[in-house]
Amino acid sequence: MKSVNFDNLVGEAASLYYCNNLNQFQLGSVIFEVIEDEEDGYRSSMSEVNIVNRLAQENTRDFLADVIIAKVDEIYQIIDITDGHIWYEFGTNTNDDYYPWFIFKYNLKSNLKQLIK
Repeated sequence: MKSVNFDNLVGEAASLYYCNNLNQFQLGSVIFEVIEDEEDGYRSSMSEVNIVNRLAQENTRDFLADVIIAKVDEIYQIIDITDGHIWYEFGTNTNDDYYPWFIFKYNLKSNLKQLIK
């Protein structure tokens, strides 16, 4: 796996595809994995973002949205261009300076939640 500086992708647009793997997401044909820093003692932070697969299939039925990559403080966000929905948030949450924590959060759209009930 190759580590990537995700700061270089902030502001870029991409196609988001469904990816059902722990701490992973797919943008275009690339599957990324967010790694927690386990050498961090009691605190927990993001270590790095790795590329797991550069040639993943872009199945039409798995397409979720056209998105843009943003960063707020130490948290990256994958945001739907159409409606501003935040699909993914990951990084190191530093709201508490003494005790930062690792975050990887997938946010299902509310209209999709109703479909699966």
